[in-house]
Amino acid sequence: MHGKPRLWVWVLLVFAAWLSQRPPAVLAGDNAATTSLKSRIRFMELPAAARSRNYVGRSPEVAFRSRGKPAGRVWVNRERLGLYFVLTSQSGAQTTITLDAGQGLSLESLGVVEIDRQGNDDVFSTARTGGTGAHSDSLNLLNPRLGKTAEMTLFFSHQATEAVPGISRSENMSDPRLALEWEFLEGIKGEYGYRTQEEVEQHPDDPRYAYYFWKKDNGQTTSGPLHLRWYTGNMARQQGSENARLLEGNTEYVAYFKGGVMAFDRARNRSCVLYHPDDMYAWPQALAKHGPLLFIGTRGEGLVVVDVERPSIQRHPNEGNRKDVTRLGIEGADLVVNGMKRIPLAEFRNAR
Repeated sequence: MHGKPRLWVWVLLVFAAWLSQRPPAVLAGDNAATTSLKSRIRFMELPAAARSRNYVGRSPEVAFRSRGKPAGRVWVNRERLGLYFVLTSQSGAQTTITLDAGQGLSLESLGVVEIDRQGNDDVFSTARTGGTGAHSDSLNLLNPRLGKTAEMTLFFSHQATEAVPGISRSENMSDPRLALEWEFLEGIKGEYGYRTQEEVEQHPDDPRYAYYFWKKDNGQTTSGPLHLRWYTGNMARQQGSENARLLEGNTEYVAYFKGGVMAFDRARNRSCVLYHPDDMYAWPQALAKHGPLLFIGTRGEGLVVVDVERPSIQRHPNEGNRKDVTRLGIEGADLVVNGMKRIPLAEFRNAR
């Protein structure tokens, strides 16, 4: 009982030591919340000015370690044409590393993270650009020992029906020396909003995916019933630029640039998508209402009629000047399109 340890005891001890040196498991998407990689990053506080899209200059510095010992400092320099890492070693040698996706981006965060469990820090940063229709987030890891960055960019559309973000990666994604960096970025992208198709399908009640589910439910319907999904609250406040707005009783109808048409029921505090064009660049730009019928003029997909009482849709893609309907009005018993063409309202009521 007190003799030499058996062979299997030594094997277990070696295996336990090997496990302790391995980087932690990486989880992506919705599972990232249970094993947060973001919580491992030691972020520094950036002044508001350094996060501005108009800022030109350098960020505060972050210190990084090599094998647990201080090895140098890094800051991000933002110029008119892009973002650059500036790396200064303990000896004072300085290296500038350009971010491929840096042009037009504003720096959002900066920090260091030990991803190899060997006391070696990488420098993590995020940057953003975008407008009312879309934005992109760039996630970057600088390995200061190699002087190389792994860069991943996520593309989010605020108004389109494609709920899964686009994604691009720098050309060195196959470099074996950056394998841990790429494993980390793939794992953390879910904490920055990336979702797979399967994950989106699990959240039909999430208003962020309202356009996606409208297209799934109604995208193929040219004339017939609509399936409307109602969401708590006013989704209109979360959207972009408005092209047209109508208020009737307790209900607001809003048409969005590069988006669709939403209804907000004030009395019940709920919202729904009534329409989204097949092409986001054929956005709705004019609204008119008569009884239960909401008339929608589009930039390239003609006229759309939605019955809001008995949810249904009629598409008239050839209406307008080259399918472009910029103005709508109700005059007597007629719908007036682009200030010229008059269509009897009875034609639309008879099609219900």
